[in-house]
Amino acid sequence: MENTLENKAKFFAQYFKQRVLRTSMSPEVVPVATWTLNNPLEEEYLELNPLSSITDEELVIIVKFYEPTAHNVKLDDGQIEFDFIYVDQGASGAIEISDGYCLDWLRSNGFATEWMGLSVEDLMSFGWIKLKEN
Repeated sequence: MENTLENKAKFFAQYFKQRVLRTSMSPEVVPVATWTLNNPLEEEYLELNPLSSITDEELVIIVKFYEPTAHNVKLDDGQIEFDFIYVDQGASGAIEISDGYCLDWLRSNGFATEWMGLSVEDLMSFGWIKLKEN
């Protein structure tokens, strides 16, 4: 994917109405809204949370969507690993960060994630995002 303003606008749309946009017109973070799609985006970027800052409680929220009995949840190498109860026995499972609901939840909560084949590092090198300091 190319680093174009059209592609940047499409990426920004993933974070619509979230207070993650930094603009040249305001020193504060503002919501991504429709007006940004009609204005020059050269100087703007999204200030997002790195995945490393996700809390255990947030991981549990994601996993509970998939498996209500999940426990011992942890993030490991691009996936969320967990234990759960199956019938009357313990089992374990994993969810890829790139799974649909997981990605949607992460984006809706201001986390930086891959997009359309672009890694977080690619998005940073394009100047589309900056990661918040922990």
